[in-house]
Amino acid sequence: MSPYPQSRFPVNLRGAACKAALKFEVQRTEGVTEIAFKGELGYLDHRAFLEVMAEFNAPAGHQLVFNLSKLETVDSSGLGMFLIANEEAEKRSLRFRISHPRSEVLRIINLGKLDRILDVRS
Repeated sequence: MSPYPQSRFPVNLRGAACKAALKFEVQRTEGVTEIAFKGELGYLDHRAFLEVMAEFNAPAGHQLVFNLSKLETVDSSGLGMFLIANEEAEKRSLRFRISHPRSEVLRIINLGKLDRILDVRS
């Protein structure tokens, strides 16, 4: 048995309760689906991200754009979700792009060297 008390809720390093923080809006035009992210993208947002992935049910050649202009931060799990989205787009012959990342988010993308894999445009 652990000497540490067990919590029913995930906690961050400061001890505050964690919760999923991702919000998104979808806009569709002819041949393009833009998904605008807002807030934070991290390990607790996997369920919301599954809703985002539902937008990948589009005809070949369709363009999917992740607009990150209002995304405040992303962690390593969020970066992994971008890679999953890119892979899924390739499987479905969709064009996938990340647009308008804020400087902090772009820094994290670049640190992970994902700018070499993903189409990222400021």
